[in-house]
Amino acid sequence: MTTCAQAIQRWQERDKERRESEQKENLREKLEVEPVKLTPVEEITEINLCFQTPPIAKLDNKALGNLKKCKKLSLSTNMIDRMVSLTGMFELEILSLGRNNIKKIEKLEDVAGTLKQ
Repeated sequence: MTTCAQAIQRWQERDKERRESEQKENLREKLEVEPVKLTPVEEITEINLCFQTPPIAKLDNKALGNLKKCKKLSLSTNMIDRMVSLTGMFELEILSLGRNNIKKIEKLEDVAGTLKQ
């Protein structure tokens, strides 16, 4: 199974590759560009961890809690069976959990004030 920390790391690497590709396009246009670095976990505002292979089975509040500026967290289509407290995700507005094995929605107290969806 994939852990939340592994899924976040993969997302960071794919995001970096995407931005490097955009940078190469800018080079073709002869624009000045800086080297592309991984987006720090604390700076991620939107992250899609849907349909991980292998799937995420367990939420990790320590790894997710590092997503301090995250406004949209997508975890759909995994094998998550229970919620964990999302302490530290002070800006979370959208939480997508469809197509998992969650039987009871709970432990959302820490994000109740900002959560819209």
